[in-house]
Amino acid sequence: GDKKTPLLLCIGGASCTAESLFRQLTGLCPKGYRVVASQPPPYYSINEFVVGMDAFLDHLAPTEVHIFGASLGGFLAQQYCFHRPKRLTSMILCNSFCSTESFTHGMMTPMYQFMPTLVLKNIILSSFNPDQVPVPVAEAIDFVIEQLDTLGQAELSSRLTLNGTAASCSNLKMPDDNITLIDSLDHTARPPALREELLRRYPNAKQAQVRVGGDFPFLSTPDEVNLYIEVHLRRVGVTVNLPKL
Repeated sequence: GDKKTPLLLCIGGASCTAESLFRQLTGLCPKGYRVVASQPPPYYSINEFVVGMDAFLDHLAPTEVHIFGASLGGFLAQQYCFHRPKRLTSMILCNSFCSTESFTHGMMTPMYQFMPTLVLKNIILSSFNPDQVPVPVAEAIDFVIEQLDTLGQAELSSRLTLNGTAASCSNLKMPDDNITLIDSLDHTARPPALREELLRRYPNAKQAQVRVGGDFPFLSTPDEVNLYIEVHLRRVGVTVNLPKL
């Protein structure tokens, strides 16, 4: 998209690559939106992530930044908003959470960085829904599993470390009106209590629901999710010009 157009930065969850967000690029870029699908390098702490994001955004030099964050990506977006409130205009949180305490495993978390790649992959795969699911959801899971094979030990261990280190998001300076929550109503790896906690944390945020989307509705129901993203961006004042043919 045009560099003068506000940036929509997409960040996936612990199992996702930048390619996992290709449906947002193919669905929104032709309409004139400036969309970047990101795949953060290995960061083992929130502070490392914030500093890395600063450098990334300095390079992109956007006029303003909006983040679409799925699962862990949404949690990291909230952390960045807390530490850098002036750099972020709005957030779209998809199947996300505002606390990682439910994922902490005591002494296990510090050990992730020493575990072999296969073990780390199996830990992530164990969170996927083993039941029979609709074809679009199954195809989304298969795609993510395929992409998971491209991630190395450092990428996997750092993501699991971030996901498993106790932390929470509160007292954001961003108004709830600039936040949209997109949730799948069917089975996901996120415990229902975390969805309820997120709704309580941002009571005035806009809510959008996907009836059958699974853990990766941005892949399984991209048209619906992209529509929610467009509605959000228009609501917070983002306007685009259609690309010239």
